[in-house]
Amino acid sequence: MKQILRHVLQTCVLWLLIGHTQSSDPDSVCNNCYHIDNVTLAGVIIGDVLLTIIIILIVYFCTKQTFQKRAASEEKKIYMNMPTR
Repeated sequence: MKQILRHVLQTCVLWLLIGHTQSSDPDSVCNNCYHIDNVTLAGVIIGDVLLTIIIILIVYFCTKQTFQKRAASEEKKIYMNMPTR
């Protein structure tokens, strides 16, 4: 998990640095293109990654609680043919 986050951050920083070395005149690239700043695009990517991680953690903890409740209810059951339990 740490390696993935480190790789994403390194890629974003490298991409931002490369973007600042290029021409800052958007008309030189394309006349009818919509220009998005590198900082804005990096923010969207980082926000998407963070939101995905938050959703994964929420689902993990919700399913963990469900399985713990199910295990606790299994312990309370009384079986007629099992005298040691």
